Amino acid sequence: MAKPDGGCAFPIMPYTRPSGDYDCGASGMSLRDYFAGQALPHTTINFLAKVYSKGNKEPNVVEMPPFEFGDEVRMKLVKWEAEYAYALADAMIEARLKK
Repeated sequence: MAKPDGGCAFPIMPYTRPSGDYDCGASGMSLRDYFAGQALPHTTINFLAKVYSKGNKEPNVVEMPPFEFGDEVRMKLVKWEAEYAYALADAMIEARLKK
């Protein structure tokens, strides 16, 4: 069984235009995709805080060194962020279904 995706986030219902042309509408992105997109800033900040924080201090954006990782490491980090964002989205959908 597939994971619930929450349905459509911004569906466009079929309608007839004033010209008489029929528009079949669109389903839009899934709510899971929308939630994951909204979670991305959180995943990035969370990652940067863990990488660059010193002790319990908040990371200082000015002092953060530029990313100097190779492409392979950079892609692993990007994939981790995407997977984490979708994990957060799945948790949000699960919480919605418990209502």
